[in-house]
Amino acid sequence: MDFAPPEAPARPHADLTLAERRVLELMSEGLFAREAAELLSVQESTVRTHIRHLHRKCDTRNLAGLATWRSGHRACCVLSVEGQLGLDADPPARVA
Repeated sequence: MDFAPPEAPARPHADLTLAERRVLELMSEGLFAREAAELLSVQESTVRTHIRHLHRKCDTRNLAGLATWRSGHRACCVLSVEGQLGLDADPPARVA
């Protein structure tokens, strides 16, 4: 019997831009789009656009799906907060 190898994901991680990986990392840390926008010094709409692109590229429909996708591709997606994200401060604390 001949067994086929498992299929590769629809889109490999290499298709993610640095900006998309930055947003993915911040979202995985539990930040909201507004908070991510402040840290990245961009508009909230820009972050939401990156999230839409991430959903399309990762074939997900919600943030939980992105988190699951990221956990399966962790080695390629993890960024140094101090390094590649270009951030000097810790993420802002949430107000309850």
